[in-house]
Amino acid sequence: MESPEIAPKYALYREVAATDGAGPFTTKDHGINMGHYRFANIQVVPMDKPTVEESTGAGTTNAGAEVYFWNDALGKYVQGNPAITKTGPGAGVAYEFTVECLGRIMFVAVPGAVIAGQGVALFVSGYDLDHTL
Repeated sequence: MESPEIAPKYALYREVAATDGAGPFTTKDHGINMGHYRFANIQVVPMDKPTVEESTGAGTTNAGAEVYFWNDALGKYVQGNPAITKTGPGAGVAYEFTVECLGRIMFVAVPGAVIAGQGVALFVSGYDLDHTL
């Protein structure tokens, strides 16, 4: 399981080369541990290749994102209510959004189709470190 950097630095959380589908997402280690952070800053970056190392950053996928939180009792990630979903702003456009994660383990899914041979990189940073969480 990955851990974020503290803002303004970002950690590469995941590289997605195909759609994640609709879940359920049941592997805890696929999440990012936002322990003690109040907020998570999430960047969604379309890439022209499946990995950041290969990419020039000129991907054309219009990537949406969904955020889920880990539930130990159920052994899967569950969606908040209201659901945290983002629609991509356009083909090849990178964007960022912030969620109030409150120290939880989260999974950021890319539910829509990723163009064949391309990818989507997800970067995460934490903000407002609070050891009471």
